Formats: sequence, C-alpha cells, structure tokens
Amino acid sequence: MKNIFVFISIILITLQSCNTSEKKENDNATLLSDPQYAASSAFLTSDENNIPMISWIEMDSSDNKNFYFAKWDKDAQNFSSRKTIPIEQNASIHAEGMPKFAVKGDGTIVAIYETSIPSETNRFGLSDIKFVSSTDEGNTWTKPQSIQSDGLQIGSRSFSGILRLDDGEVGVSWLGTNPDKKIGGRPVKFAKTNSENSFEKEILIDSTACECCRTALSSNGQGEVNLVYRDLLPGSVRDISISHSKNNGKDFAESVAFSRDGWVIDGCPHNGPAVVSHQEKTFVTWFTAADEKGVFYAELDNNNQITSKIQLSQHGNFAQLALMPDESKVIVYDEDYEDEGTKYNKIIVNKVRQNEVFEKEISTPHTYGTHPAIQVATEHDVIVAWEDKNKIYCRLVKTNSIQNLKKKPNDEIHSNSTTAQLFEKNTSH
Repeated sequence: MKNIFVFISIILITLQSCNTSEKKENDNATLLSDPQYAASSAFLTSDENNIPMISWIEMDSSDNKNFYFAKWDKDAQNFSSRKTIPIEQNASIHAEGMPKFAVKGDGTIVAIYETSIPSETNRFGLSDIKFVSSTDEGNTWTKPQSIQSDGLQIGSRSFSGILRLDDGEVGVSWLGTNPDKKIGGRPVKFAKTNSENSFEKEILIDSTACECCRTALSSNGQGEVNLVYRDLLPGSVRDISISHSKNNGKDFAESVAFSRDGWVIDGCPHNGPAVVSHQEKTFVTWFTAADEKGVFYAELDNNNQITSKIQLSQHGNFAQLALMPDESKVIVYDEDYEDEGTKYNKIIVNKVRQNEVFEKEISTPHTYGTHPAIQVATEHDVIVAWEDKNKIYCRLVKTNSIQNLKKKPNDEIHSNSTTAQLFEKNTSH
C-alpha cells in the first residue's frame, strides 16, 4: 500500500510540473498564457525603473480579446500576476501591429492598440490607433481615445511602434493614409505624449513608405530619437530607412535609406525592423528577401551610415534586439527548418560583440516558435518571449551562455570603408 501511495505521488508531481511549464513543448521555458485559450502578440518593455514588463493577447472561449500585462519579479525569476488592459473588441492583433505599451518617467502606463472598421472602399477596413492610460499601476484606466483626434475617420493608422523617450514622455510612430492613392505607399508619422497624458500633434516623417511593416523607435540616452521603418523607394525597392531627432522627437531630419539590400517586391512583406541606440551609435536588425536573404544586423554612425553589416541567418524572420550594459547586442529571431519532411520553427538568440557573432537555440527541437520579443533584465540577462501554437512562452537567458561562435569579423558582409565605397548616401524622397 505504501508503494502505491508513493507511485501516485510521483505521478501527481510529474503532471503538475508539465502543466506548469509545458516542458514537453518548450523545455526550460515558462508558459505564460492560459493554456485553455489562444494567445499571441507577446511584447516586452520596461517600467520607469527599467524593470521588465510584458503584454500579450488571449482569446477566451467566447472569442473575446483580452489584453494582459505583467511585471518581472526578480526574486521569483518570473512574471507576477497579470493585470488587464481594457481594449475594444474591434482591436487588431496581428503581429506587426499588436497592442503594446510603454511606461512614462513618472510611472504612467500608456497602452495603444489598433482598431478596424469595415469599409466598402478599403478591403482592409479603416484603422485607427487608440490609447488608454493608467496612473495607478494598471488598476484603473482612462477611456479610449484616438492618438490623433481629427473628426470623422476617413483613413487608417496602424503598424505602430512605442517607446519611453529620454525626457520621460512616450513616443509613438505609425503608418498613416496616403491621400493620393495613385502614388502608393503610406506616410510615416510620429507623436509624443505631454504632461496631461494626451498626444501632441503628429509629425510627418516620410510621405511614402512600405504599406504594412511595423515601425520602430529607439533613444540614445541623450535626448536623441531614431525612427526606423521599411521604406518604399523608386522601383518598388523595400529597403530600410531611418530618421533622426536631436530633441526628444520635437522634429526629425530627412530620412536616409541605409540597408541597401535592393529588395524589389510588388507588395509588402509584413516584416519590419528593430532598433536600439547608445550615444552616437545605432544598431538595427531587419529581414530582407533580396539576393542576400534573411536576417541582417548593422551598426550605424552618427550620420546614419553603415559601419558594419552582417548576415545573421538565411532562414530567419521577425528579428528584435536589445543593447546590454557592456554594449554587446543580443538579437532574437525565429528560424524555419525542416526535419524528415516536417517544417518547424526555432527561436535563435545571437550575441554580437566586436563583430563576432555567437549563437544559441533556446526553444525545444520540433516546436513552432515564432515572433519573439526581447528585453534586458539584468547586466548579464535578457528575457525572451515568443508564440508557439497559440501559447506564449518566456525564458530568462544568460548572455554568457550564448557561446557558439557563428561568425568572425572577416565574415562580415560589409564593414567600414568597404561600405562607403559600395553605397552612396541616399537622401529622402
């Protein structure tokens, strides 16, 4: 009888362990979302004290969209109990325009999400970016408002990026509506919050960009802001451009196309860039399907010119990156592969240090991880979150464990003077 009780106890402990962390599907990762419901749209940021925070979407049994967020508990090495951010049920939850949030310097949480209204004149409907805010750590929220109130909605705002700026306010970038449909493309716009927790008037960054790739923002700690996006250049070239602000987003310089992939495609790849900055250096990662296909990483100088460009993966997608205190860069992306006729996706983390690239796979083989996000957790750790079969997983990754040397400096695609010789400086259009 005693042996039977021992056997039953072992079974119960085993079942509890599997249910808690889904180790059979993603070993060493924590299941964050409710396994009963379909989850997506993992997004990572930090609060005013640089404590990591995460948000995601769940669809309940009645197909209601629920927007959750949680804060990192460094003692428990996990996220705390989730809280709800109220959103409208016509909110869009696609990966390139997912709901997301940022925390102002005074602790105010500003959450944004896209809404969609069916339209006979637009097969994608009319979209707007709404925002809600909370001054009490997410316990109560304001009523939703449009990020730019301009009366009757006649166009679309979508594919947004969001960031806490160095002055403590929150900046948002997005794609607007081109009034001249013959030209094609969409304008890139930017607006920031003020002390009254509303948004100031929008700024036009570029009149013609790629139609459906996310925009991205970074700040360098000195009041300078970078806005990076997939551009639409003459000849339907879908390369990456950057615009720079020296005054916390009050105005921006002319955009510069820097990736120089030469990717010509008659359509939008739905795959935007990511950017981080520190002092006079900017670091960008993006996807292209040009002759050299895959995920790339580049370092830019203070003139937005490439000083180093590296191909990280031929099969990677949806890259994001983080800048560590020691100035090493950690890039995460999903990579597709095939094994015995079955296709899978794995989550790959790269560390770039002095143009050496180190690699580590952090998902379990034969799973379907995609759309990862990344956030600095400590001096030597990052948090990575991703979606796998309608579930959200997260994992704390120690950067010193990323040890597999993948590329050496002489494996770079272009570097320093070589880039300057190959690529002339581009002006805005």
